[in-house]
Amino acid sequence: MSLKNSARKFTITLRKAIETASYKDKEYDDGLKAKEALIRSQSLIGIFHEWLKCELDKEIKLHNNLNHFNWNI
Repeated sequence: MSLKNSARKFTITLRKAIETASYKDKEYDDGLKAKEALIRSQSLIGIFHEWLKCELDKEIKLHNNLNHFNWNI
């Protein structure tokens, strides 16, 4: 999954919770409460977490040597 697709999935998931006032088949009083439930579930950050894990895995497999990386930020 690309970063662009991850961002799209994030946006769609957030918008759906707000517009339908629901998250994981649970109805909320309004979209704000559904959005809060979604954020507290950590599933939104999980979208980017998965993307980053895949990217790191690809880089490690590509170089096949952890000493090849510049670990300084």
